[in-house]
Amino acid sequence: MEFVLVANILRDPQHWITRASEYFRLQPEIKKSTLEWTNEELESLIELQDDPNDDSQIELRIYFYFTLFKRTNKAQYLELGTQYAEGWWKGTSESHKDKPRRREMFKCLAGRLVLPLTQSGVHDYMGIVVRAATRAGLSFIDVFEKVAFQYPTDPVPVLGLLISLYQAAAATLPTNDPNSVRMYYLIGSCYKNRYELLSSLDDLEKSVEALDNSLRLIKPGYPGRKYIEDDLKDVLSFRAQQKASIADTNRAIKLCNFDKLRHEQGRADLTCISDVLWLVTLLSHRLTLTKDLSLVSEFTNFLRDAASLGPLSDRLRIILSESQVVCSYNPGFRSRNGGDPAPSVLTIPKLLAAATMEGYGGEMSQLNNAIEFVSLSEERSLKPEYKAEALSQTASLLNQRLLHTGASEDLEQGIILAQKSLDLTPEDHPERPHRLLILAEMLYDKIFETRDYTELDRLGDIAEECLLLVDEDHKWYIQAAYQMASLSVLRFRMTGNLEEIDNGIDLMDSLVPQEKLREGFEVITTKMKLAEMLYLRYQCTGKRKDIDRVIEIMDTTPNDPSTDQLRILSLAWSLHGEVLLMRHRDYGSLQDLARATQMLHKAWNCTHTPNIRRFTSGINLANCFAARGKWAPSAAILEAVIDSLTTLAPKSLQTTSKQGLRFHSVANITASMFINAERTPYEGVRVLELGRGIVTGLMMEMRAEVSHLEKSKPELARKFHSAAKVLDPDEGAPNAPYSSVSDAPLVPNEGTGKMRRQAEADLNEVLKEIREQTGFEDFLLPPSEKTLMEEAASGTIVVVNTSPYRCDAFLIKKDNIETVSLPNMTVPEIEKQAEILKRGDESDVWDVLEWLWDVACKPIFQALKIREGPADGKLPHIWWIPTGPLTKLPLHAAGRHLNGEGETVMDRVISSYSLSIKALVHGRRKRIPTVEDLPHAVLVPMRKTPGEVELPYAQKEVDNIETLFPKLDMKPIRPDRQRDSVLSSLSTCRVFHFAGHGSFNVSDPSKSSLLLEDYMTAPLTVEKVWQQKIQAKPPFLAYLSACSTGANDKIEYNDEGINLINAFQLAGFRHVIGTLWEVNDEYCVKVAKGFYDSMIENGLSDEAVATGLHNAMRALREESVENSDLRKSNHRGQVNGTKNLTGSSAYSRNAKVVRSEELKPSFHWLPYVHFGV
Repeated sequence: MEFVLVANILRDPQHWITRASEYFRLQPEIKKSTLEWTNEELESLIELQDDPNDDSQIELRIYFYFTLFKRTNKAQYLELGTQYAEGWWKGTSESHKDKPRRREMFKCLAGRLVLPLTQSGVHDYMGIVVRAATRAGLSFIDVFEKVAFQYPTDPVPVLGLLISLYQAAAATLPTNDPNSVRMYYLIGSCYKNRYELLSSLDDLEKSVEALDNSLRLIKPGYPGRKYIEDDLKDVLSFRAQQKASIADTNRAIKLCNFDKLRHEQGRADLTCISDVLWLVTLLSHRLTLTKDLSLVSEFTNFLRDAASLGPLSDRLRIILSESQVVCSYNPGFRSRNGGDPAPSVLTIPKLLAAATMEGYGGEMSQLNNAIEFVSLSEERSLKPEYKAEALSQTASLLNQRLLHTGASEDLEQGIILAQKSLDLTPEDHPERPHRLLILAEMLYDKIFETRDYTELDRLGDIAEECLLLVDEDHKWYIQAAYQMASLSVLRFRMTGNLEEIDNGIDLMDSLVPQEKLREGFEVITTKMKLAEMLYLRYQCTGKRKDIDRVIEIMDTTPNDPSTDQLRILSLAWSLHGEVLLMRHRDYGSLQDLARATQMLHKAWNCTHTPNIRRFTSGINLANCFAARGKWAPSAAILEAVIDSLTTLAPKSLQTTSKQGLRFHSVANITASMFINAERTPYEGVRVLELGRGIVTGLMMEMRAEVSHLEKSKPELARKFHSAAKVLDPDEGAPNAPYSSVSDAPLVPNEGTGKMRRQAEADLNEVLKEIREQTGFEDFLLPPSEKTLMEEAASGTIVVVNTSPYRCDAFLIKKDNIETVSLPNMTVPEIEKQAEILKRGDESDVWDVLEWLWDVACKPIFQALKIREGPADGKLPHIWWIPTGPLTKLPLHAAGRHLNGEGETVMDRVISSYSLSIKALVHGRRKRIPTVEDLPHAVLVPMRKTPGEVELPYAQKEVDNIETLFPKLDMKPIRPDRQRDSVLSSLSTCRVFHFAGHGSFNVSDPSKSSLLLEDYMTAPLTVEKVWQQKIQAKPPFLAYLSACSTGANDKIEYNDEGINLINAFQLAGFRHVIGTLWEVNDEYCVKVAKGFYDSMIENGLSDEAVATGLHNAMRALREESVENSDLRKSNHRGQVNGTKNLTGSSAYSRNAKVVRSEELKPSFHWLPYVHFGV
């Protein structure tokens, strides 16, 4: 009986009707006819169903009573139906496959009977129980117990009432009545439950006493004996821990019936597994009390035998528990001076490697525990016969975890271990092919994810060697051929040569005939690989025969969810659904759409689906619903996907791993679905806040301003800081370098990983506790609707959402939040215009800015009633939060600049940017230090950078502004132009000004950097800046006069803000000025001088930063318009061959050589942006 359902009935009776209906297995025609029959006809039909031996007639009779109750709400019908259901269930033999369903049908109906009873009705119900001497009457007690617990927020009073209830019943029953046994059992269980809530030793004593009475009254053959013994075993264990009692521990172990279990190894049910695991727990406690290590071997021998029981996932749990006991109580295992680990250590990775193949879907905690256990072993402590196997299987463990987390550190360490294992494996060793495959699989994953093909030849050599070592009858032949085919995929991605993918398809085609595939796993994986390659070719060529064949292959792939292949089946369902959805999009088949929905639903709901693939399946499933115009379910699924992002990017994962996950655009699509589903504007903004900027958002949590919490709840603040310190990339235990020496642990960073996972659990607990405090309900959550509007008091916040479905702007004002549809803006057109802006001539640049005005900024300004510049010249301030590819375009520069009529953004507002509203709030909450705290302006000119083009104006830029800082009460200093010196200077700087080359790293944006003298050996990267924690005295301004400090050309990182601007903000700077793309060296001098002149005029304030940059850009814009050949010619089309926007000069501050022609007019005012409060 699902008792949660019973509680739900009270809130929604329809829920019970729906659930009860599911237990009836009748033909659809019968159910349809039942709806048409009158009550009188149904009562007549009931009389005809009178054969007690005909299951179909019994079920019809029950269903007719159920239907009459639904229509009339008369309890007599439900009582009759319940009676027949109970008789049907009890009359069914134990071996009958339908018995569980009949039992649940009875309990569901019976549960409805007790619903009129509430907590206040317990005493009335007691009389019924006292009179209930029959088995049927007592069967309602446990139903009522579960229902009763659904009412109160505090279950303690109900437990007291139930104890009284059962004691009254026990007092009225003779001791020889078998129901007395049940009453004492229920009394003991209630005391046990209350002990777990209140930790009262008195309750524990009374529970033991009642359960002892229950066992004392049991007669031979009593069917519920095990349940009583299990509860007694529990409470004895609790009391043993409370009193450190060896007697209670030994008695509990005896109740586990060790000898009986030893002789029942044929049992593979969950009860047996539970008994085995409980034995381990009790053994651990006895060892703690007695320190008798001689007990270990007896139990480990038993557990090794028990590991042959049941499904693989249960065997894994047993062997893992055994190994943990060995680890805990065998000091020699932990010794750094020798001592070989028990051979069972190797059983863990063996079982997990097998589990990977067989669809093991266990919890991540088990996998983490297994890796942690293996990592305790040092290489030099392993005997030669174990070492290569341990290394190889540990690599498999890391690869298994990689499927769920995408953690790059697991991939790197796994490759090292797999290679070391291979180096120790002779060429003629029977396991060499398998170890080659493990290494090949991980290298493939690395190359596929990073698109770094430098190790492709190494992978090719490994795959070819493996194929040479096996013939077609070898057990690893299929996998070896599979890796060769995978190699062709990488070669195709690198070269674009379709012959590569053709060769891979031919190879996989040769494997598909059924007689070559030995087991279900090989059938599914081989067909999936062939299907993936055909699908890839279809995406390149658009030939329908390829996608048709993909679906044909997937249609014939084994699809039985009852097999032990659920993990690989879930991947097949996901691929099948994705391809069906693609064919629907390309050819419009509604049948494909329906089947895609079905397949993706299975993958989404399957607990064995690896996290990253389940995430993809959910997105595709939402797209299926969207294709049918079902916006609400699409929005609901995407909302669940967003909620799961913390699973895919836990706080404990290293930052470099988080940024590689596939998060891009999901929040954007979800917000669009919310609008289509008519959810509120605030909900749309909130989901964008949850799903964008995952990496930077988590780092902001670690560095949150909690002074208010420290004042009112100092202990909670201390707990928060304690956990956050471990999770912060600069404060937590550092990762050890990936080891190639023999005296290091197999997985050197696993101890740090465990520490971070525990810190994450601690942090989640303390966050929950903080949010229960008055005034802290939204602590580190997306801002509430009220907070959002309060943040807009100093200027409107405009979030421009872009998605394949629609584009909209969320306008957050001080009095409301509204949406503005932007129907003329699409994602493909945004990407096209961004490319034109970077590569186009003068005419193209003006066209892009006008297009951006027409499709986005103009309708936004119309909604805001900003129709022209204000008469007093005081421009309003807008904070832009663009999303998706729009982050590459300068919203602040949009407009019709050439007509001179003020139809531009910069003629109507002052613009600033923010990655998210959370980032804006985070910046505004920082305290502003005094001049005495931060007296310096740190200036770093880089005229000459090793290996790069000289920048003669970088020195001039710094020389020009250096004399201005004393007017702002700051002392200018110039640190050594090396990374550590510059980073050290940040602790006392109020303004940081860098003039030099910047470099954007396409493959890993966190390695983008400002280039100093030592950048080749010690680069000043995004990641290094992140690690500078200067929030205690946060600097005021970072002015990054270099190219691409705000750039991130990888589409998956558009919404992550992994760039130098946001890195300096996360480090603690209140304001950052940077650029969206490369800038001209000479013009940097003009912008910087104009900016600081404005700052001196207006003072060192928040508003002055945005105003200063605005004024400097506006002056250069005027110069650009004056020099425009288009304006001089007064029309378009007469100017050809003008230099493109981004390749302007040999003195570009981009770390690459560009052409030397002079851009005329200069558009170098376009890329400058202000991020700040």
